[in-house]
Amino acid sequence: MMSLLINAQLWGVTNGTSKRPTPVKLLAPTTKEEQLIANWELDDQQALAAILLRVSDDHVVYLHGFLTAKSTWDQLKNIFESKGSLTMTNLWCCLYRLQAVEDMLMEDHI
Repeated sequence: MMSLLINAQLWGVTNGTSKRPTPVKLLAPTTKEEQLIANWELDDQQALAAILLRVSDDHVVYLHGFLTAKSTWDQLKNIFESKGSLTMTNLWCCLYRLQAVEDMLMEDHI
């Protein structure tokens, strides 16, 4: 997913390094500032759509109400990112217990 967003030049919006532009005068933004904001919002919506279209239906329910690519990405990180040695130990145990079925191709098993 991250590679897809990087390739589409949307990773900055997703990880928060590209922040929404704020006008110098909040009540009277210039035309250039309005255009910068509109471009950022378009990038944000494209990144959000790219994320949501690739998340399985089982997990999309956990993303309801998140309106930006960054908030959605952060929620996915909270759900799926391993945190701590217990998680890593559990993942290693699962990996060591994997067994291929005799008539299954190795590519399918991996």
